Amino acid sequence: MVPRVHGAAERKAQHATLQAMASRWPYRVALTAALVAGTLLRVASLPLPLLAPRLPALLCGLTLLVWWPRVVARRLGDGTGLATAWLLALSPTLVTASRVSLPAAGSTLCASLAAVCFLRWWICGSRVAAGLFAPCAALTVACAPRAAPFVLASWIFGAGDLCVRPRTSARPKPLQLLVVALATAVAVALALTPGVAPLLGERAGAFGADGADGVTAGRGGAAPDEGLRSTWAHWVGTRHPLLALLVAGVALAGVALLWRRQRRLLIFSAVLVGTQVAVTALEPRGVAFASRGLLVTLPILVVWTAVALAEPWRAWRDRARARARPGPPLAQRT
Repeated sequence: MVPRVHGAAERKAQHATLQAMASRWPYRVALTAALVAGTLLRVASLPLPLLAPRLPALLCGLTLLVWWPRVVARRLGDGTGLATAWLLALSPTLVTASRVSLPAAGSTLCASLAAVCFLRWWICGSRVAAGLFAPCAALTVACAPRAAPFVLASWIFGAGDLCVRPRTSARPKPLQLLVVALATAVAVALALTPGVAPLLGERAGAFGADGADGVTAGRGGAAPDEGLRSTWAHWVGTRHPLLALLVAGVALAGVALLWRRQRRLLIFSAVLVGTQVAVTALEPRGVAFASRGLLVTLPILVVWTAVALAEPWRAWRDRARARARPGPPLAQRT
């Protein structure tokens, strides 16, 4: 119930609050529809006897679907968060990972958690985020050992940021840096031990066992270019070359927009994606998407694409607000 107000200023503030609440209901409805659609795609046609053993993977996929758009919306706006939610909900690769593979779904969720924790600790100085980074990094590596470059690339960004940016009060203290770095190194080393990480031996369903597929020269009779096409198709979610090029173009447009608005955030995400892609491509067996090496980069690629898709909405909203803004008084115009 809205309390009664008497002053003109209080009535104006209350009216603005009610308008803001009313203007957000279409966003909430669209976001809820995305979450419902993503849940149905992940649960539909899943046999009931397989629901219990695949429930952990399903929960990891649904957690990413609910949590990641909220993080994006808080940083980049509601339009980008909504586009991120729909892209995550409809992504064939992420839907398959949530249905059949705990290592794939778990590594994607934990890698995203680790990236957000590192960024919140590094920029905002959150001690809670600093304490959660090492466990999230260890869980990522335990689920997918080839995802280790992704979580460790955060330190590459941190080292470059320490060298380039001037000293600020929000920068982590040297002792805190040492403690978090040692905790991360120990946790990742333990996660790489097969006796500590039982997920390493688990089969990954449609994604294959770790290192079982990818771009190989004549492996199983498959040509290298076919492996490249398959890897790219899994990465962007389509095998059609024109659609794949369109997705790549939209993602590059989002990168250009982020360079103008959130340059530091773009550099951080580009370091993570670039390090993971480079290390995976330098492996003797090539780009092994089936080993879940590149799956952890998909949430960031989704954000890059969502930024470009949300740009028309953002431009229309800014124009609408500019038209609704009252002009100067008549005395000031003359």
